[in-house]
Amino acid sequence: MDAEYARKLQEEEESLAQAKDTQATDVQPKDTPAKGIQYIRRYHGYKKKPQSESEVRKNMI
Repeated sequence: MDAEYARKLQEEEESLAQAKDTQATDVQPKDTPAKGIQYIRRYHGYKKKPQSESEVRKNMI
């Protein structure tokens, strides 16, 4: 009975390890488009015009 239980636990551990491996490989392709979006956001930040002090004060209210 102990050997059967040990085999069952071993199979569960292996299946969980395989599931984690597949999840880790699934995440990698999704990271690349997110980096491109970050660069676009950064580029749009450069396009902003500088504000004068009076405009900044007006927007703070």
